[in-house]
Amino acid sequence: MHKAVEIPLDVDVRPLLQALQERGIRVMVSEESGQQCLWVPSAEDVQLVQHAWRLFQSGDWQSMDVSPRSWRQPVPVQSSIPLRHYPLTMAVLLLTGGVFVMTWLLQDVRWLSLLTFEPLRVQGGQVTGLYGFMAGWQAGEYWRAVTPVFLHFGFLHVVFNSLWWWELGRRIESRRSSSYLGLLALATAIPSNAAQYLAGRWFNDPGVFGGLSGVIYGLIGYIAVWNAMRPAYRYHVPRGLVGVMIGFLLVCMTGVMEWVGLGRIANAAHVGGLLAGAVWGVLTAIVDRQRRI
Repeated sequence: MHKAVEIPLDVDVRPLLQALQERGIRVMVSEESGQQCLWVPSAEDVQLVQHAWRLFQSGDWQSMDVSPRSWRQPVPVQSSIPLRHYPLTMAVLLLTGGVFVMTWLLQDVRWLSLLTFEPLRVQGGQVTGLYGFMAGWQAGEYWRAVTPVFLHFGFLHVVFNSLWWWELGRRIESRRSSSYLGLLALATAIPSNAAQYLAGRWFNDPGVFGGLSGVIYGLIGYIAVWNAMRPAYRYHVPRGLVGVMIGFLLVCMTGVMEWVGLGRIANAAHVGGLLAGAVWGVLTAIVDRQRRI
């Protein structure tokens, strides 16, 4: 037998072993020096299991290609991973794209008014004001606490947010589940939207806002805290991601983005989402640690 990889004891390797078994790769597990050792019959299988372990760490293991071709050449994630493994990630992207077409490209005020945090006053096809959030709440329009995340106000806005949602959302969905990602998205969307609404009221500057960026900052906050508290189960995201996005947030808060003509930035939504995601990360890390004791 050949030793393929050594994995920390507190990593649950059962999903990896099941995926390898389904692909016809026989693996034995032993414990040595506080590590789980995976053993395979041949030297070729060593490379296959090592490649599968790298995919498992990155969160892209559910559809792993363990053919010799896959480990001799780098496998582009975007083209090699079937989209069916990320149903919620894809659904949000499609919904965001559809809303962008209706509200921005076709300028359909009816759709815009249906999805904003505050109901809009519309007269002659033009927005003339806001009714206030409580007007919508009292009318039973509870979806407004969430739906601003699907509104985007320009190509750069929707493309930037869609790319980050794909990059982060699919990793969480593949590692956890669609329902987990959905709950996390809701748990960050509502606080981020509420924070932006309250900031507008506080500074006497109400207005229409939207975008997935509050949720994206929520995912970043969650991943950063989870990786710090549960490093053995960390999400493998692009190096320096957290630092770059926090830096971007600080730059936006200076007002320079508006000054250079890129529009107003929903900074309160970003901060609210980041904090909500961090809280989610703390709570779920504590629960996970207790569950594994």
